[in-house]
Amino acid sequence: MSNKPDPANQSGLDRRTVLKGLGAGALGASALSGCAAEQGAPREPLDLNDPVSRFRARVKVFGSLAEETVHRVSRGHVWGYVHEGNLEPLFSMINYNVTRWRQAEEHKFVATMNETALFTRFDTDEVIDHWDNIYTGETVEVQHYFTGPITVENTLEGTITDETATMKPKNMEWWTVGGRLFIPIRSQFRFPNPLRPEVWPKASVGPIFHWDSFMFLMAELADVENPELARAPAISHYQETLNWNHWMLMGQRPGRQLSRGYGCKLDSLEEMPAKLRATLEEHAPEMFDLENWTEVRDDMKEFIKNRTPASVEPEE
Repeated sequence: MSNKPDPANQSGLDRRTVLKGLGAGALGASALSGCAAEQGAPREPLDLNDPVSRFRARVKVFGSLAEETVHRVSRGHVWGYVHEGNLEPLFSMINYNVTRWRQAEEHKFVATMNETALFTRFDTDEVIDHWDNIYTGETVEVQHYFTGPITVENTLEGTITDETATMKPKNMEWWTVGGRLFIPIRSQFRFPNPLRPEVWPKASVGPIFHWDSFMFLMAELADVENPELARAPAISHYQETLNWNHWMLMGQRPGRQLSRGYGCKLDSLEEMPAKLRATLEEHAPEMFDLENWTEVRDDMKEFIKNRTPASVEPEE
């Protein structure tokens, strides 16, 4: 479910940071809201060679030029790959991202993001709390994903995430075609794994955790160039390749998991489908009470706090 001048290593806008993502299905951007600029309406032409023009367009597509809260939803699917054969379907995800935007300086917008990913039975919206590991034959307890609040600074140079983010976005070339603007970003991140393999032999993938992300947002050029709009409706897509989730208890088994998701910004929270909202309110009520969500959440730290190693070897 994304982002910095060029911090080297990591992905949010979104998950430990982006994350990421959102689940309304693939809709044309013009179908997301009826606010595409009408023919003959005033325009703020996008000039890809002008840093200020690009900056304003990026904020409008990812968030908003106004001080407001932006909601994004996406639906993702996760496959496993063990360096041979085909990808194996594992489970799916419902992602919900809430980002509060405000202007700090003339060319600086600060976004504060919270996000959840609820794991579901593959290709369904049925939230699961246990999962049958197809590789080990073990039934494991699922740990749903929560991250935030993460602070993201949007400047003329790009997007900068704070130390709590696991995504360190790098800019890529924008593309305009068919009356649409595509803004891609990529992130390659690696960090010391807090789950040491000698202590967490089944949960730890090894001393280093790797996370590679690619995402893009697409908006109608007419919306981006409409000066009467503070934010542009946008479609999102992400793809991530990372080490096994710790709660899968895969240990140091070779392989990676591949996640792909698609979604959109919502015109407002009221636009969220009733069934989806009910699911999120049941399993992630904190996403609707952000005023009381003040402590930064980290899924690996929470795993260490709430779980017990399958076996513990003595410290050296």
